Amino acid sequence: MDLDVRRCTLIIPDSGPFNSLWVADALTLLLDLDMPIVVVDAVHDEVTSDPVH
Repeated sequence: MDLDVRRCTLIIPDSGPFNSLWVADALTLLLDLDMPIVVVDAVHDEVTSDPVH
């Protein structure tokens, strides 16, 4: 049986992963996963609320 990892979904429940990847200048790694990414609304609001940072 072949497993298709694209059937998996990454759910990001807090801003920690974004913060860590941003500090490491590696946010593009999320694009390399080739899977759907779900960001909880509160996390989206938190990481996009300050346009300066």
